[in-house]
Amino acid sequence: MTDHDSGNKIEILIRARYPLIYAVFFEEGRGGKRLRKITGSRRKRLFNRTITNGLELPGGSLFP
Repeated sequence: MTDHDSGNKIEILIRARYPLIYAVFFEEGRGGKRLRKITGSRRKRLFNRTITNGLELPGGSLFP
């Protein structure tokens, strides 16, 4: 599956109003960049969760 294909599938899930989308990326930087582009164009918030930081709010601040 190419980056374009996975991006299209994720965008379909966002348009279908899935409340939670769980995605695992081998390249966190590229995957995050693609998700930020998709959510930004659709005016959606993107929450990120990592093992080291836990839940991160949009803008990078950590969940209290």
